[in-house]
Amino acid sequence: MVEWGLRMTSDLKIETDEFQLVLGPGWIQDRDCDPDQFKFWSEDKGSSVVISYVRAQIPREKWEAGAQVLLDARMEAHREWEAQGGGPATFGDVWVTEVEGGQALHVAYAGYNDRDIFRFMGWVTEAKFLNFFVSTETRDNDYSQLVFDEVFSGFRFYIP
Repeated sequence: MVEWGLRMTSDLKIETDEFQLVLGPGWIQDRDCDPDQFKFWSEDKGSSVVISYVRAQIPREKWEAGAQVLLDARMEAHREWEAQGGGPATFGDVWVTEVEGGQALHVAYAGYNDRDIFRFMGWVTEAKFLNFFVSTETRDNDYSQLVFDEVFSGFRFYIP
């Protein structure tokens, strides 16, 4: 059973060697995660956030293959959810672009299933894979985008 932390009445701030995140009041952090994975839940927003990273030496010429690894892992998670009765997922466009002045490859997609709208962003750098996933229990795309924008505005990741 997952044991969640206390509900925050002020901003929740997390800082690691890989990223920092500031969430507004009402977010709860799951304290039973893998040390390289961070999970948060807001009952008020009906939303969850998962941030994870894997440190690895990734030569620039392998970044596109690394981006495909990120996508394959995320798609497998959606297939597992579907197999557990979560309903099929529908996806929008997948974006893969260089960002941060060529210091990272950015991967992104959005989609929905019968319960959630979800948005994924991932980055491949010379030193890591980084995943940022927001899911909102709604069928209201505008609301989901609002929650994502709010959460993402408090997120920064470090290069490399």
